[in-house]
Amino acid sequence: SAFEASSAFGVLSLLYLVLSVAYHAAADCSRNPQETIQQVELARFGPSGLSSLAILLFAFTCQVNVPSMFAELQPPSPATMRHISRRAVLLCLGCYALIGTAGYVNFPHKRESNVLSNYELDEPHSRMMAPSFGAIALTVLMAYPLNVFPCRYTLDVILSRSAANWSSSPSSAGFGPTPIPPRRRALLTLLITGASLLIALFVPGINIVFQLMGGTASAFVCFILPAAFAWHYDLPEVRSRAGKLACAALFLVGCAVSVLSTTVTLAEMASTRPPPPAPPSRLHHHLFDDRHDSHHHYDSYYG
Repeated sequence: SAFEASSAFGVLSLLYLVLSVAYHAAADCSRNPQETIQQVELARFGPSGLSSLAILLFAFTCQVNVPSMFAELQPPSPATMRHISRRAVLLCLGCYALIGTAGYVNFPHKRESNVLSNYELDEPHSRMMAPSFGAIALTVLMAYPLNVFPCRYTLDVILSRSAANWSSSPSSAGFGPTPIPPRRRALLTLLITGASLLIALFVPGINIVFQLMGGTASAFVCFILPAAFAWHYDLPEVRSRAGKLACAALFLVGCAVSVLSTTVTLAEMASTRPPPPAPPSRLHHHLFDDRHDSHHHYDSYYG
């Protein structure tokens, strides 16, 4: 496709980031094991695990790109699509597991949403991480259009369907291979990029976005909607008693994960409010009192 080269470049940048974090963690563990690997906790249970689960759901939410990828297969077949999906998910799982483990072992007492914020580039052994900042920037840059395209297509389908219902002319719905008109494509792209820019400017951390998206959109895409579609269309997988129970369990688990993880994320956001302004210092009171006394003497002297 047109994004084959850019996607490959983004994957290579991500692999460089993962290997850099792993190498830095290994070097720090060998240099100072008391402050790194010996401080690791194998398990910790608490409400924050639900917000972490939402991040995991968001990390593996790649279903939105499946239709466009399936259409580009030559020839398109479900078997080939399953093979590609398995390899892509395994690659993501390996990268996530390696960078997550290495980042935690390297900084067991830090909780930065961006792992690169833990590194001090002025330290000699951390200067090798400087290209990683460029690597993650290129990865996000290459991945951004792949997220914009399905969002823009979905918005165009929704708006076209609404316009077709209002005008009672199904031919104007614009489904199928009909391209989006240039003016509408530019407006939708501007709307999506502008909204993402505002979110990036005003949301305090990227982890908040991942948690909210994982608890809402990812739970619907990964659990709730597949179960609802399978039940509604009476697929062969849900015609048996075991299939119906599995489908109902998938739906209920998705609802529970969505409600609990979103509630925990909102509670964490409410509990991390900025601290109130500090009270005036004693020096401020002293200067204010001296200024007040000087005005009082001035008024009494001049009547």
